Amino acid sequence: MKSISLVVVLGLSLVLWSQENKESNTKFRIESIEVGTSNFWSQTPGLSFEEMNLVVPEHDFSMMDFEGFSKNQSCCGFQHSSVNLGLNLGLKKGATDGFLGSPILRLGMSYNSGFQSSVRFEKRESFTFDTIYVTFQGETKPYPMDSVKSDSYTFLASSDRLRLNASVMWHTNPENRWQFYTGAGFGVGFGFNSQIAIQRWLQNDVIQEGQDGSPSLGLNFSDVTIEETIYQAKNPFDFNLFAPFGVDFKLAKGTKKLSRLHAFIDVVPTVWFSQYSGLRMKVNPGVFGTAGLRLHI
Repeated sequence: MKSISLVVVLGLSLVLWSQENKESNTKFRIESIEVGTSNFWSQTPGLSFEEMNLVVPEHDFSMMDFEGFSKNQSCCGFQHSSVNLGLNLGLKKGATDGFLGSPILRLGMSYNSGFQSSVRFEKRESFTFDTIYVTFQGETKPYPMDSVKSDSYTFLASSDRLRLNASVMWHTNPENRWQFYTGAGFGVGFGFNSQIAIQRWLQNDVIQEGQDGSPSLGLNFSDVTIEETIYQAKNPFDFNLFAPFGVDFKLAKGTKKLSRLHAFIDVVPTVWFSQYSGLRMKVNPGVFGTAGLRLHI
């Protein structure tokens, strides 16, 4: 809530400042302000035990025994969501006149809660510990009772991030109701509230199956134990290069005031460079998806 309140306050401040400077004789003018939300997708590698030992020096993760476990490494892309605030500047007075006219300088800030990457170790064991024999109409059928034990450890590295970015954009004719644009830019991110969580999921199931493999007597039981330990970690730093493209749509055709409010959708392919203090830099491709509202001044 604090981050959303900050975005609203900054947005109102930008509107007031832009109205005061609208008619000033400068080489640029405020073209629009925007607010939106983003999701980020990337196959970000989880940290190795050696890297986690450097990020959390007080704990030795390499002492944990994972013999018989399989490794499943992934990134929770849909959880990389953020709230964005943007300011778009025409690089000279009248910059938006004409088709593919003078470029727009887009300045942005975003707040992301819980930027995550993870690595998981999993093990599953099963054995038949008993068999029930049922006689019906003179026919006896066996029903094996299987015990299945599932054990997994997930190492989840997460942090909140404040990002600043800038890009240069070229638009089609702004007088049209539909407007398309593309460009290029870069951003930097500063992590805080960083932590590594160890989540253990232990599940014991008793499963009864008939001869054809389907449960027949309904004698199935499950017991789940979840444990979590959290360690404070060093904060990461990142920067990225991106090439956005998107579409902008006027929400109303009526008066000039109503036509100032636009909806927009951006797709932003990016190359991501991220680093914790003391670790080597990691490079990953990814994609942002952004949607929001844009107010033309």
